[in-house]
Amino acid sequence: MTNPIYIPRVNANDDMVVVVSLNVSGGDMVNVDAVLGQVETTKATIDIVSTANGYFYPRVEIGEILPVGNLFGHVLDNEDPIFLETKNEKPWDRAQLLVSDAARALLDKHGLALDNFSNNQALRAEDVVQYLGLINKKAMSNDFVAKINSVPNPLIIYGAGRHGLVVYDAVIAGGEYTPVLLVDDSPDLDDGFYDLPILSLDQLEQVVFETVPFFHIAIGAVPLAKEARKKCQDLGFASAKVIHPMAYVSPLAEVGEGVFIGPQTVVGPKVVIGDMVHVNNGATIAHHCSVGCYARISDGAHLGGAVSVGEGTLIGIGCAINKDIVIGCNCTVVSGVTVFDNLEDNIVLRSDGTLYYSRQSD
Repeated sequence: MTNPIYIPRVNANDDMVVVVSLNVSGGDMVNVDAVLGQVETTKATIDIVSTANGYFYPRVEIGEILPVGNLFGHVLDNEDPIFLETKNEKPWDRAQLLVSDAARALLDKHGLALDNFSNNQALRAEDVVQYLGLINKKAMSNDFVAKINSVPNPLIIYGAGRHGLVVYDAVIAGGEYTPVLLVDDSPDLDDGFYDLPILSLDQLEQVVFETVPFFHIAIGAVPLAKEARKKCQDLGFASAKVIHPMAYVSPLAEVGEGVFIGPQTVVGPKVVIGDMVHVNNGATIAHHCSVGCYARISDGAHLGGAVSVGEGTLIGIGCAINKDIVIGCNCTVVSGVTVFDNLEDNIVLRSDGTLYYSRQSD
């Protein structure tokens, strides 16, 4: 009698697994409930157990990425050496695989072949995303972990979008930290991060660091940046500020945790910059200014002396803020605007000079 062993579903959101071990060789005797091997989803490791006494014949290989419900192997009542050499599978016909447009776009983007999905009857975008996540999980091998634990000041960049690349460039130029990986839960990411793996937060939680790594949040949206910061703090990571070597920051200035300061920027004396602020390329902040936490000072913006910018406020590209101006929290000053008067909290100042309430505090 043949007893097929299938890969079980343990999480409603995981449709694919990677085979990480085979504990029993083909043709070996096993007892019921014996652990035949393990598979991993993006969130857990699952034991595959025998449902009968008999001789086990695997139908998978270590490293294979397979859909939930796929055949893992057979347990036969009697030893059958010939069975070990055959899989009794029908040849796979690529033409019969149904592929959605979104899945095909992801295949093209990441250079994946349809042969990687020969166990699927239909291929959705979600299948490709899970496959990519499992590939990244396989990258977290002992060699990978050893590598990131061997470098000085390992840095995790949280956010693999465009600003993440800007941060990566500044980190490489500065040399104080060694970027080891990126964290992002989005399946649609910009290219250009060279050999750095991109992990989800769930995958990051499984990496064992021998020393406490640093993290830097490369996310522009303030609510998301706050959430990402808390996640990294909960994991015990240390916050890192990133200052491009081509920036000038007065030794009399105070710069908070997790701040990013880009190239060709100037930060004057007696300036106080709160935590998690972004000061982007070519911006200048004159003497005695204060910039609240999570504020964003865009490229080429200029703050005159003793300007105050509130928490979470966005100063657009090329704006000019006259001296002694006070701008409230969660404001937006649209690109190119010159500010002559104080602004209350939650104000949007448009390029034609009109004001309206829009952004609310978090």
